[in-house]
Amino acid sequence: MAYPNLNQPNSVENTILDVSGIQIGTPRNDEFFGSNNGNILDAKSGNDNLYGGDSRDIFNGNRGNDFISGGRGDDILFGDENNDIILGDGGSDLIFGGKGNDSLHGREGTDIILGNKNDDFIDGGKDNDTLFGGQGSDILLGSDGEDFLFGNLGDDSICGGEGNDLISGNEQADILGGCEGNDTLYGGEDSDTLTGGQGDDILYGDLGNDSLIGGSGNDIFVLKAGQGFDTIADFTVGNDAIALTGGLSFSQLAITQNTRGTLIKNALTGEELGVMAGVSASLITSANFILI
Repeated sequence: MAYPNLNQPNSVENTILDVSGIQIGTPRNDEFFGSNNGNILDAKSGNDNLYGGDSRDIFNGNRGNDFISGGRGDDILFGDENNDIILGDGGSDLIFGGKGNDSLHGREGTDIILGNKNDDFIDGGKDNDTLFGGQGSDILLGSDGEDFLFGNLGDDSICGGEGNDLISGNEQADILGGCEGNDTLYGGEDSDTLTGGQGDDILYGDLGNDSLIGGSGNDIFVLKAGQGFDTIADFTVGNDAIALTGGLSFSQLAITQNTRGTLIKNALTGEELGVMAGVSASLITSANFILI
């Protein structure tokens, strides 16, 4: 993932220091510095820079490519139209990207960040954050903390970062990585690639023909009838497990060898559920399966 340059405030024509209360912007490129008493900064048109103080502020970038920095306090930040850079900074913030290809960063605090439309870069930063990509093909990074990351629409790329994260690609073909920690990954619809990374991870391919890579640790790969054919790329006998759900049991399975590895089939319906690539079927017994 290419990390964007955050040090990109706009060149401005109008600067107002120590704003107190409500400040409405102009059609020009404005720069507002809020006081520490709580402010509402409404930028209107132009490529604007908005800076909050130590209390709770509300920002609206409106039109233009805006740079918004929340400062301390639990802030509400709206990018609205065009391509914005929004930094929550300190406090537990609520950040909306709006339209455009936005770069949204929670930094410190327990943040909720929504990319909304187009292709966004979203980084939760420190603490336990909740990230929603929205429409478009987004990049989501949980960074520190135990985060919830939802790709929503689009072909998304998601990395949980440190901590024990819950990651869901939702719709379309996503690339999901737990990265560090003991993570739970859901592919959602379409054919996704899930990589647990470090730690003991649980991987649900869900609908579509998915590629499941546990990485290091003792990982669990979940199979369910009627959800496509999954390729388990790195199953380690004695460490990893296959979890059966949705009424499946080991007695219903046919375990056979093919050219790719161990094929797992529903013996009652003939449906092929998945393959453990490079694994000999002679090594697989009921001990390698669990029910959830």
